[in-house]
Amino acid sequence: MKFTDIESKISNKNWLSFFLDLGRIFYDSNKTRSENLHLCISVPFLNYLSIAIGLGICDKFYSSSAYNVHKFDDLKEGTLVFRRPPNSKKEQSYVFVGIDSDGYPQFKSKHRPPVTLTLRNQNWWEEIRIAPEQVKYKRNRFSKNERGKAIRTHYESQHVDSILRKPDIKVLFVGNVNRITMEMEESLMDEYTFIDWLLPKSLVGAQNSYVTEIISSKASPVTEEINAETVIIYDGVQAFNQSPYRNYENASIILLERNASEALLGEALQDIYNYEVNTDEEFIEMVSQRKGIPKNLEILAWRRGG
Repeated sequence: MKFTDIESKISNKNWLSFFLDLGRIFYDSNKTRSENLHLCISVPFLNYLSIAIGLGICDKFYSSSAYNVHKFDDLKEGTLVFRRPPNSKKEQSYVFVGIDSDGYPQFKSKHRPPVTLTLRNQNWWEEIRIAPEQVKYKRNRFSKNERGKAIRTHYESQHVDSILRKPDIKVLFVGNVNRITMEMEESLMDEYTFIDWLLPKSLVGAQNSYVTEIISSKASPVTEEINAETVIIYDGVQAFNQSPYRNYENASIILLERNASEALLGEALQDIYNYEVNTDEEFIEMVSQRKGIPKNLEILAWRRGG
């Protein structure tokens, strides 16, 4: 991990360390089989648990060298991109016009007269960042916002820059937006907050690089913003019961607080039991061998979808 001794830096509570590690284990285990991994965890409280798990997932993701950086594979003609030339802090705006006869990506500048840019050297590809939102842009916009500074400092910078050039929701938090936002505003280590590490789209801005997002359980699905790789974390029984995402087959983690009403818990558990559950005993065994497991924790793991 590039996160060195993160647990000792943010908390002396074993339960928080455990949920960070659970996120890491989940990320690795979900990659081992074609069926997606799903967890249901009965917990005594919700505070900080979902973002601790999400941070563990992102920690593995930021550290993984297997991330596909070929960002032009599925680029559509007309897509807005930004290019930051060497030794410049300012970005220039271009649109993608296609692949030339030799297989090189081509872009046309937005200024007049337009200039065609052909990326014949693969090293030049690192100068291109795909605009997170395909909307009107501001001239001379700066490329690296301060929110990305934390992960660039603690992980391999070239790998992180490759991730941030193509913003994507890797973890979707579903639940009480106000509470989760307040928790993310807490300082994690040094001057950084959870926001700096998790980069939620709604808090860093859609035109900046983002990795996660927070939505209300009553929100309509944003199907165009998540993909098959997105992990969904349901922060509480009501978040799961009310969310339309529960019908999705994405890998997911459901946190069920024990102080919820029997009716709400019963509805959630019935919905889970209705799945054709293929229990993942191997994952449960892996978790049970970890040190510092909080007391009174119940975990169900199964495979579905993918």
